[in-house]
Amino acid sequence: MRVLTRGLVSTIAVVGIAAGSLAGAGVSFAASASVSKPAVNAEAVNPLAVNNLGLNTTEAKNIQCWLRGYGYTGAIDGVFGSGSQAAFKRMAAEDYPGC
Repeated sequence: MRVLTRGLVSTIAVVGIAAGSLAGAGVSFAASASVSKPAVNAEAVNPLAVNNLGLNTTEAKNIQCWLRGYGYTGAIDGVFGSGSQAAFKRMAAEDYPGC
């Protein structure tokens, strides 16, 4: 009786695996080829926030004005970006050359 049960269970398992494989293959082969398009135009993407290192716009503008003496040539726009940070590093290197 055990041999018959094992044989029946094995046969059902093999049939189930084969049916599952065929069902999965049928779905994957039935899918039509789609043309991928970008979700948005790269030019339309704008940053939603600016990391101003804890400064508000007025404070960042004041620091940018002060950094003009240390080689900052960018716009006084209140965005403490890479140009502002580079000028700040130059200022720090001149005032504090080493400890």
